[in-house]
Amino acid sequence: MAEEQQDGPEVSPTRWVARQAELYESSGGTKGTTQLGVPCLLLDYVGRRSGARRGGARC
Repeated sequence: MAEEQQDGPEVSPTRWVARQAELYESSGGTKGTTQLGVPCLLLDYVGRRSGARRGGARC
C-alpha cells in the first residue's frame, strides 16, 4: 500500500499558475476565480507514473 504524504502538492513551476493558485488560496476562494474572463479551479492530482502530488490552477 502506498504511503500518504502529509505535505501539500508541489507548486507549479509555471509562474502564472503558481500565482493564480496562491491568490485563490490566500483569499479563501474569493479572488483568483477567473483568468482573462475564463473560470478557473484548483486541481490537485497524483502523477500516474511518478506518484508525485501536483496541483495548480486550471483555466
